[in-house]
Amino acid sequence: MRSFLRSLSLALGVVIAMCGNALAWGDAGHTIVCEIAFRLAVPDTRAAIRKLIREDAQFDTFAESCTFPDHPHKRGSEHFINLSRDSKGIAASETCPQADKCVLSAIENDSKIISSKASKTRDKLIALKFLGHWVGEATCAVGHRLQATTACVGKKRVMRCSVYRT
Repeated sequence: MRSFLRSLSLALGVVIAMCGNALAWGDAGHTIVCEIAFRLAVPDTRAAIRKLIREDAQFDTFAESCTFPDHPHKRGSEHFINLSRDSKGIAASETCPQADKCVLSAIENDSKIISSKASKTRDKLIALKFLGHWVGEATCAVGHRLQATTACVGKKRVMRCSVYRT
């Protein structure tokens, strides 16, 4: 699974350039990020991912499963990170500088579940789906240089990025 986490990190770097304006990834973006991560994973990691996904009644592929946290929206406070307007970054000792939970703590926590031999298969599957989603959220945020735009049409949010400056 360590190679999976490295693949997700590499996918994060590869996809950063693809995130132009402050638009949310949406299902298509999350699916693409996870497909790239899956393809970059070593064969043993891909096999472990396939084994977990076979247990899922809703999704046939890892890439498709990365939309899970948005339908319906789950763990809302973990889809972004708040930084002050004058922030130059996040210190290594910080995870979520202005909140108890954020996308960085979510990545850390779900990675621990996947890596733990004590975790149940069901818990690993859920953590896998969230982890793929979180990497997409972080990729979009980094690609936007920590900027965000929201435009609403009626009650439907049509544009959003994962990181907000306060």
